[in-house]
Amino acid sequence: MDDLNAISIRRQILDWRDKLLSEVPHRLERELVVLFNQIDRRIDQMRLKDSFSSKKFIEKEIKPLLEIWVGNETRAIMRDANKELQQIHDAVIEASQSNIDFDADDDWSSYVEVVSGLVTAGGALAAIPTVITLSTSASQNLD
Repeated sequence: MDDLNAISIRRQILDWRDKLLSEVPHRLERELVVLFNQIDRRIDQMRLKDSFSSKKFIEKEIKPLLEIWVGNETRAIMRDANKELQQIHDAVIEASQSNIDFDADDDWSSYVEVVSGLVTAGGALAAIPTVITLSTSASQNLD
């Protein structure tokens, strides 16, 4: 593989990462409104008896909402990230298969392996720290 192809693939992966890192916080901020609306509805339905034991109410009613929301958002982010990364992977595979001058000096297989590894793990690994940080801070704010 020539240096230009390697640089192009690296640039695509870095662009994917940068896009993911910039979009995830905005997406979570937008979707956080949905979570807060659900929490507000649960609080509005709270009985007087529950108000004397707010910690128990939070554990029983609010924490499950938070956990479901975090799970849903994590899966959606990972699905979208992996979908975009799969497109890069497909382009690398296509380029490696259509390379007419493929010889011993060209090492497409290493790039295919790298991008394949990113497709299986990259989206998940890239999104999780942001979601965990949000989940932790939101959970601490509820306590």
